[in-house]
Order: sequence, then structure tokens, then C-alpha cells
Amino acid sequence: MTYRSTDSKVRDFELNREDAARLAECLNSFDDSDSWPGGFTRGNPFTAERILDDWSKSNSMRVLVAYSGDKIVGHCNIADAELDPEAAYVGLLGVDPEFQKQGFGRDLLIEAAQTAARAGKRRIDLHTWGGNLKAVPLYKKTGYNWVPGTQVLMESHIPGILGSHFFGEFFDRYDWYDVMKVDIRQEVDDFVEEGIGIFKYRFEGENGDLLLVTVDREAKGINSFDLTFDGKRIAASLSPSAHVGYIGLGETEVKLVIESGQESELKYSIKPNVSVSVQFSLEGKKNGEIRPDSVISEKGTMSIEIGATPLNREMNAWEKTKTQVEFVLQLGEKTISLFCGILPVEPISISSGPLAPCMSRGEVRRIDVGFTNNTDDELSGEIRVSPVQDGVCDPLTADLKLKKSNSIGVQIQVDTSGITSPSVIGVNVEVYVHEKKNLKLILRKRVNIPVIGASGAVAYVGLGDYIWLETESFRASLNKNPPMSVRLFEHKVLGTLLDGWGLLPDIGYPFADTGNEWDRKKFNVEIRNNPECAELELSAESIDRPGLYLTVIFRAHPGGGGLEQRVILENRGKEPLKNLGYKVRGWLGYPLNKLYVPLNGDVYCLDSLDWRGGRQLPINPEFFHESWIASVEQDNRMVLGFIWDSDYVDQVRAGRGRMPRVEYRIGDLTPGESVEFSPIRMLITDGPWRKVRQLWCRLNGRPSVPDLAMDARSDVEVEIVSKDTRHVGARTPPVFVDKDGSRELEFRLRVLQKNPISVDVSVEMPSGIKIDGKSKVSFTVDEVGFEKPFSRPFKIEANEDSSWFQSGGSICLEFASRVVHEPLTVVVYDSGLSVERTRFKVEQYNVFKTIVGNYELVASPEHRAGLIRFNLAGETSPFLDTFPDVGPFVWWDRFHSGVSPYLVGYDTWAWEQGFSKEKWTMKEAQVGPWVGYSATMKSKYVPNAKGVQLQARYLTLPGTPLVQLQMRVTNKARLWRRVLFGFRGVPRPGGDKRSIVHTVQDGKKVTYRPLGNETEVFVSTDEPWGALEGINKGEILGVVATDTSQTSLSLNIQGENAQTIGFRKWVTLSPSQTSLMTGYLVLAESVSQVEDLRQLPISLE
Repeated sequence: MTYRSTDSKVRDFELNREDAARLAECLNSFDDSDSWPGGFTRGNPFTAERILDDWSKSNSMRVLVAYSGDKIVGHCNIADAELDPEAAYVGLLGVDPEFQKQGFGRDLLIEAAQTAARAGKRRIDLHTWGGNLKAVPLYKKTGYNWVPGTQVLMESHIPGILGSHFFGEFFDRYDWYDVMKVDIRQEVDDFVEEGIGIFKYRFEGENGDLLLVTVDREAKGINSFDLTFDGKRIAASLSPSAHVGYIGLGETEVKLVIESGQESELKYSIKPNVSVSVQFSLEGKKNGEIRPDSVISEKGTMSIEIGATPLNREMNAWEKTKTQVEFVLQLGEKTISLFCGILPVEPISISSGPLAPCMSRGEVRRIDVGFTNNTDDELSGEIRVSPVQDGVCDPLTADLKLKKSNSIGVQIQVDTSGITSPSVIGVNVEVYVHEKKNLKLILRKRVNIPVIGASGAVAYVGLGDYIWLETESFRASLNKNPPMSVRLFEHKVLGTLLDGWGLLPDIGYPFADTGNEWDRKKFNVEIRNNPECAELELSAESIDRPGLYLTVIFRAHPGGGGLEQRVILENRGKEPLKNLGYKVRGWLGYPLNKLYVPLNGDVYCLDSLDWRGGRQLPINPEFFHESWIASVEQDNRMVLGFIWDSDYVDQVRAGRGRMPRVEYRIGDLTPGESVEFSPIRMLITDGPWRKVRQLWCRLNGRPSVPDLAMDARSDVEVEIVSKDTRHVGARTPPVFVDKDGSRELEFRLRVLQKNPISVDVSVEMPSGIKIDGKSKVSFTVDEVGFEKPFSRPFKIEANEDSSWFQSGGSICLEFASRVVHEPLTVVVYDSGLSVERTRFKVEQYNVFKTIVGNYELVASPEHRAGLIRFNLAGETSPFLDTFPDVGPFVWWDRFHSGVSPYLVGYDTWAWEQGFSKEKWTMKEAQVGPWVGYSATMKSKYVPNAKGVQLQARYLTLPGTPLVQLQMRVTNKARLWRRVLFGFRGVPRPGGDKRSIVHTVQDGKKVTYRPLGNETEVFVSTDEPWGALEGINKGEILGVVATDTSQTSLSLNIQGENAQTIGFRKWVTLSPSQTSLMTGYLVLAESVSQVEDLRQLPISLE
């Protein structure tokens, strides 16, 4: 086997100060590349010292650099893949922009593939994004395939091809890169032949020499080849009849075909090697001879045993299926392995409603258990339910009859009357189906239900993929299967979800760049529910470090004690274990706006948009006089805190809204020696940062300052609205008045006073607006209180020449001991304007257009049901407008014009491909004077959101530049659903790609001028509005959200010329339950105009 030489451009990185300085200069140049949206260094340049520190702790297989003379111009490190020991992974890959398009990136990738081949790997992976127009073609040209269902995982199977000795003579003669023929397409490589997903490789030599190789996408290994060399041909293929197999049900036929174009008889032998949970039977011969120019075919059957771990491709499109068969073929003197994989799928899956049921002691409640048919056939049989503990529920038997993809639900009445302390009760569920006229058990699950009172903690195995640790206030989940990381944190009272992964063991030195043995480890699991805490213990012996035994204990502490990780490292070997280290790592996703850090005797608050911590903070633990940090949501609604052990700590890397990376230097362990410590404790609770410090003080025996009370809702609420309008909110909303005539409205006042009090009220209207025929009215309310709200009717009218927006009014409330001033704004609309509606077609898109006065509103159901445009007739749209084209934009491979709806199922990453397949219907809509369109779809393709109905509505108010965006989600499925939904768009006010952002955060007005760095601007929940002022033309686009229950509005900077807006909402829906989200767009004349409209109503009905 001859490998291509890259020595003229690529060499190994040398860990010394000279190379470190050269590499730092190279990495800092990546800020000038459009390959890194938002910048690479984020304002913190690399230094030689930082390179030496970070790279010295890395255990990459190899670190490559591209060079030109004495200058390093590129970097590529190759590491073990996270979950697959047979794969390698490309970590940090990049080339100095001044040296791009000169072959440096190509040669780095070529050498990376050859490095993986020499190491015996079957493939090498890397990640990128769909909008990376430069890199994706290069990756494909060097052998990578875009894996379907991902955004964007690319796999190259070149290492497995080069590593096969069967092709050695071919590649001794030919340079693999020169003879490989690739069809370059900026899209997913979704090749399917006879129902089987594959990747294809073609190598064309001279004089008819040809090598064709295909790869089984599920097994991630070669499944066929066709080799012609010196006029002699030999080919073999291995394929299943289907790529899906059902656990405990049915069989899958596997076919092996060998073709010989040799001049003499060819001896062959077949040795099947099966993986875990697979049964395989070969029907034909295992060896024999093939005559020249003939074909043999052998068949076998493959089935998946009960107990196999299912793999859901909608949720996990990247993992190699473990249920596969390797065929070791001896063909003459040469050997080659072919692979055949089938996806292990539960024929019937079970879910519960609620998704994670929890009960109190002495409670009786109905629990929903849902059953879904995942096969292509109708299934019939029985469902049998029985209690684990006597008296928990009555035994139940129900008939099962399910068509393809259908679901049914069974209600179980659970009684916890006999439970006296925090514990876990269980319900056994068995599913039997008819197979060959017999009832066959195909599924046995236990539905565990925690029973917790006012305080308590339990650990238990969940119904799905997780093990749970739960207290009265929070729950956390860990994966049952590798990687056995913490996946979800939930504050049960606030309903706040933090999704991510973390707290996986990482043992150095050095530390893994990507995957390590602990990521792939199936730990021994022990659950202990003690009176003081619940414990989940994971333990295993190290392979990489013989003699090392690791125990990781997760403890859920009730009463605000948080989730603790405790680690025990033991030397059970005969030799010392040298230079041990331990690192806390992980990732969390949640919009938190402040970070509190104790440094050098003071507590610092990091609340700027650009400074979020991380590299900007010292990493030396001596700077931290107390070992905790706290990230706080806007308005102190939620705090996420972390506390670490001060013993052994070597480095602390902290950042806002994320898990800190805490590194411990343990040193050496002699035989029989062990060390135990608490690397991290996590607290998720309501309230300010002081709650984290109070817990740290309690754990460390220090006195703590009592916490301050949380802000209450407003004690004075006043509004002028229609009589049938429900309570709007704490602040005064705009008053809507028609030019065509007066409106009967109602003045409302609510005061948080136990005993009613009196108040003098004066209402002054803006210019041109009359209240009861006057510009100002005054009156006295004798009694108003908590249980005695006040209301009074008024007649409001506007002058015919009034502009649409009128400000400057006020409501003054003079109590005996307090004076309250509230600004008053009026929106004047014109219901007498004509409404012109048209419908036409642009390419494949049906277009709906409405013109009201000077404004036009355009939408299309096929354009992801988006609001394509809303603008003054004939002028530029205030949003990205490439309609009808849909192309890459920053991180996304497909981005739509205007404002688009979206729907994401819980625990789903690659949702967009499914959402793009959904079919929408659109119709005209009108609510009072508001006119526009509504679009509806019922999801069939979005993972974990199937059956959820989405209605997106766009309405404009005649005579005003206002648009209401409203989305209504209804769970039409029979299962509980947890979804994220909303709208997103790319603002371009006046055509400007960059806008100055004006908004409010934590009660303070902020103005942010984009600098090109990626920045997330999460808007205050109390005042969720923003104004985007075009940086050149100064035109203003206003955005207003109405949901104050969670952070729902974001105004993000994606790069120098890319900004996005987003409305979002997380909800958990039971069957038939509905949730609503409303937002507004306004083509404003000033920032203050947007601010004055910040209290627009949630509903127009």
C-alpha cells in the first residue's frame, strides 16, 4: 500500500515555543475568514503560552500543520471518535485566509485520512455547517459524505478502503486521490439502492483498471466492491433485504453475492461474525470454489434479540448501529471484511403522560401510557399491566390493535395512599403480539413513578432512554447507554428546561480531544435511595490505564442542595498510576444573561453582551476566593449555579449560562491508594445569585447573608381596553381607536391592597384624541383593592387627520402615600380603507398578497408558510428577501425570505429537514379590522413533534404599519409532546445588512452596535421589545413579543453582515392541549415609537 505524499505542505506540529508562536499567529488569522461566522477568537487572541498549555494536555492521535517556509498556515488534529473506537475524528481544521485555495486544506485532509488508515480505523468524521460553501466541496472531493439527517456530519470511508489489503495492489499502482471520481454537490448524500442507504466510491485507473466500493450507511463499513485489475474482475456484495429490524419480532434476509472473472477456479470461505444482540443463520455453504466467469449467491437470516438497545434515526442520525454482521471473506489468497447492519427498532414503543410522571404521597391519579406501532404492518395482540407493589394499581388486560404508525393510550389509575416516605413505585407493562397464530412477548417495560412529598429525593430508571434523579424541586436525567452523560436539567416549579450534556468522566493527563473510553463505556449501575439523598453510582475499570478503577456517584439532595457529582479514583493494579487528572466538562443551552463570579474578595457581575466569561476570566483557582459561580436569567427568574471542590483544583474556566470546565490535578496513586472528592455540584433554583452563595456557605461552614425577597408582580395595574378584553398585564397597553367613529372602552384599575383605599385619577389623552369628548378627565375612586377592582366606561374618538401613532398621554394615580404615572399611547387605524387581495403563482409557490392603503402583506404556503414581505408598496422589504430562491445563510443550508415559522420536538437537533417536508394550507383571515392570512399544518415529519398542529397567522391593521404574528400549537397526537415553536427572520431595514440593536435588559435600555462577533441578545421578559436601526439608512424595524413567562424574543448577531430575530416558546402539551404565542412587527419612525408599543395585546379576539 502506497500513500500519497504531502510532505511539501504538511508536517507534524512540534510542541515547543517556536511552533506554538507560529500556530498562535495562524489561529488568530482565522478571525479574517468567513468560514467562522461570529469570529474564531471572539476577541481573545491565542498566545504561545496558551497553545503550550492546551495542546500539552491533548491526546490527539496526531496534530498536523500546513506550512509555507517558516510560517504555519493551517492546522488539523486527528483524534479518536467519541462513540466508535473504529473511527477517527477531525477536530480543529483551518487555513490562514491568505493561503487558502493553494492546496493546504486539501493536503491536511488527505494526510488525516491516511493517518486514520494507518491506525486501522474504518472511517474518519468531521462536522461543519450547510452554509459553509467553501469547505463542503473540499470535504467531498477528499472522500467525505454528508450524512442524511445531520447538520452537518461528514464521514469519509477512505481509511477503511485504504486499510483493506484486498485493494493493496490497486493503490500501489494508483494514487487514491488522483483516481477518485467525485460528483460534487452542496447537499446531503442520500443514496439509496434497493431500499438500502449507501455511500459510493469510484476509482478509475488506466487500461480498464477500476475499483467501485459501496459502504453500508448503518454498519458504517464496506458492503460491496467491484474490482477490475489487469483485465481480471472480482466482485462481492452483502446486503440486507431491509435496513430496519424489529427487536424481538421477525427476521431480515441477508444476501451475499460473489462474482469471479478470474482465469481459474477461485477458492472462497465465509466466516460470519455477529455483534451483540444479533442472531444469524447462514443457509448455504461456508466455503467452496467459484468457476471462472460465474456467480455464487448465499443467503442468511438475521434477527434482533429482545433486550437490544433501540436506535432512532430521527433522533440519532450519526451513531453506527451495533446490530450488524461482519462477513470475513477469503477469496483466494486475500481476505476482506464486508459489513451488513440493520437498525434496531422497537416494534412498539411506550411513552407516558405526563412525560416524567411524579406523584405526592396519598395521591390518586390517572397516568396515561401510550403505545405506538413503529412497523409497516398492522399489529394485534394484548397489553398486560400489573403493579410492582401491592395496591399501587389494579391489574389490567387490554386488546391491542394498531395500524402502521398509529398510537393508542391506556389509562392506569395509580394510588399512593400506602406510601409514607419518598420512594419509587412501579407498574409492569407487557406487550404481546400475534405471530404465526401465537401470542409472542415482544416488549416488557416497567413504568417507574417517583413519589415525593414536600421534600425528598429518589433515583429510578425511566421509561425511555434515561435514568432519573429527582427531588421536590428539580429532576436530572442521565443516558442509560453510552455516552452515559447528564442530558437534562429541569426546574419543576418554574417549568424551566436546560438541555445539553455533561458531567461525563474525563481522566488525564493528557485529556481526550473528542472521544475517550469513558464516553464509550457501559458502566456498572447501582441505584440507592437513602433518607438524606438519592444516589446513582456508575463504576468501571479503565482499559487505557490498567489498574485504575473509577466510581462516579451522582447525588440528588433535597431541600435546595442541588445535584452533586462525587468521584473515587482507585489504583487496583500493581504499578503506580502517574500524573492523574480529572476534568468536568459539558454543555448546556439556556438563555442566561448575567454571570456572578467571586474574584479577589469581591463578587463581579458579567452582564455585557460581548463579555460572557470563558477566556476573559482568570483560570487560576487562586483568584477565586470562593469556589462557586452563578448564571442568572433576566429579572432573577432563575439561577443556575455551580460549586466545586477546592482540593486538587488546578484550573477553572467559567462562562455565562454554561457548565464550568474545572480541572483537577490528582498526581500519582500508588497500588491500593484511592482519592475521593466532589468535582462539581449544580444548583438550579428560582431567585438571585445569592442562593448559590448561601449553599456554598452552608457546605463550607461559613456564615451567609440572608437572601433578598424576589420582586412581586406589579402592585398597581391600570389599562383602557374593550369591555370583553381579559386582563392584559402590569403595564398600560396602547389604546386602539378607529378614525371612522368612537369606541366604547373600559378603564380598569387593580391595586394590591388588602383593605380598599381611595385614589384620585386623571387621564390625559394624546393630541387629537378625545375621552368623553375632552382631552383630559379626572375623577376619584373611593374604594379599590385586591378583592375590589375598579372599572368605568369611556368613549374614545380620534380626529380624522390624526396620524396612526399618538403618544404623549398619561394616566396619573394619586394615592394618599404614593403617586404613579403611566404613559398612554393611542394607535389610530382606519377601517374605511379598501382591502385588495390577489393570489398568483411564482415558480412552484402559491403567493397570497393583500394591499391595504400604502402597505402590502405577502405570504406563501409552500415557502415554509412564511410572511415573505411586509412593506410600503413598491419599497424594499425590511427582511432578507431572496424569494423565490432558498439558499444557504450563515449556519443554515436553507433559509427562507421574510419571517418563517418553526417547530422543534424536544431533544431534537436536526429538525429542519423534517420541517421542510411539511405541507401547509393557507387562507384569508380577519379579526375585527385586522386582515391577512393564516396557514395550518399537522406535522408528519418533525421528530418528537409528529401530530402537533401548527397555525401561523399574519394580520395587518389598516392605516398602520403594524403586523401581528401569531402561532397556535395544538397537540393532535395521542401522546404528550414537548415542543419549541416560534418565528425567525433576517432583518434588513432599508436593505441594511447590519442594524443597531435597541432593547431592554434587566430593566435597563441598551444600545448595541454590531462589531462582527457572534452575539446573542436575549430581551427582557418584562419588556420584550427591540428596535433594529439600519446602520446606513437609519430605517427602523420594531419587534414586540407578548409572552413574559419565559425569554421569548432574541435579536442575534451572527456575524459582520448577518443578524436574526426570533420569537420562541417552549411548551409541554397533553393530547388536545393548545398554546399560543403572539408577536408584532412595526415599520417605525423612531426607537421611542417601538418602546411605546411594547405592551401590545396578546390576543385580538
